[in-house]
Amino acid sequence: MSEDQKLEAEDMKQEQRRGRVWLTAVIWIGLGLGVAFYFLEGFPGRLNVEGMNKLKAGMTLAEVQAILGGPPGNYGGFDRSGGFMTMEGFTPALGQKLTQRIWNDNQNRLELYFDASDKLVAWHKRFGYSRVTPLTWARMWIQSWWRGALSEFERSSMIAGSISRAV
Repeated sequence: MSEDQKLEAEDMKQEQRRGRVWLTAVIWIGLGLGVAFYFLEGFPGRLNVEGMNKLKAGMTLAEVQAILGGPPGNYGGFDRSGGFMTMEGFTPALGQKLTQRIWNDNQNRLELYFDASDKLVAWHKRFGYSRVTPLTWARMWIQSWWRGALSEFERSSMIAGSISRAV
């Protein structure tokens, strides 16, 4: 084998090594981002929203917890303030002293009202409810930035087009 062929073979090996290193880096970065997005978006909740259909007035708190899958609280993956919900104007039995207990996950908010003896009096599921996770905020920021960049590009294209027509 000549010296040129040896150099060419060595270059090919280095190219293949570089390609494998880049492929490995891309795979690890992709896996890292996937895991990060999974944790930022949240674990799948275990709230039994379909159990709302089984609720009946007069049920005890323990019976309600058995149906919904646990005690009141957040069953979503992200527990911070922020989100969107509709305001339906639901009012439970007026004139009674009731305790509101809330079950929610990232897409559902169940509001249940109990009397002094912890018996279910009224319940309500918000029509629209959405928790805003860090990933959601990132998506909104990227979309906003992208729209701004596109409109800036369109403006500069229109200016460049008008200048070129004038010349």
